[in-house]
Amino acid sequence: MSDNYYFHKDCKYYPKCTEETIKEGKREYVRFNCPAFGRSLKYYPGDVHTIKISCSKFEPYQRSLMELIEGSGQG
Repeated sequence: MSDNYYFHKDCKYYPKCTEETIKEGKREYVRFNCPAFGRSLKYYPGDVHTIKISCSKFEPYQRSLMELIEGSGQG
């Protein structure tokens, strides 16, 4: 897989994203909406967090120094 494909959760915009369960006929989907992307994407419920996508708006989430320090003290 190309380096241009990412999980939604690895993007800095992910905390602002919303998910909505929708039904079309007998099928159930998850509508994933990212405000940075500007439109929603439709996934099967089991796929929304397991499929990598290519997004022109992707910016990597970067952990702050405090998050790194707090995380290293636990264990």
